[in-house]
Amino acid sequence: MRTLKVLFVCVHNSFRSQLAQAIANQRHPSILKAFSAGLDASRGINPLAIQGAFRHGYDLSAHYITDVFEL
Repeated sequence: MRTLKVLFVCVHNSFRSQLAQAIANQRHPSILKAFSAGLDASRGINPLAIQGAFRHGYDLSAHYITDVFEL
């Protein structure tokens, strides 16, 4: 089976796209490889995103900020 690559893009890559990446990779690891990036990725990952995601079973601790233009 072929693995699909998905890129979630938001402005800062600090919350929504990071969470979408984690959810996609955890729920569909056999068919998806998700990534996230931001248009203005100058900030770090929002600490509230890390805490909230962890409470729901998603680990963002290994995630990092990616600028979409570096891809």
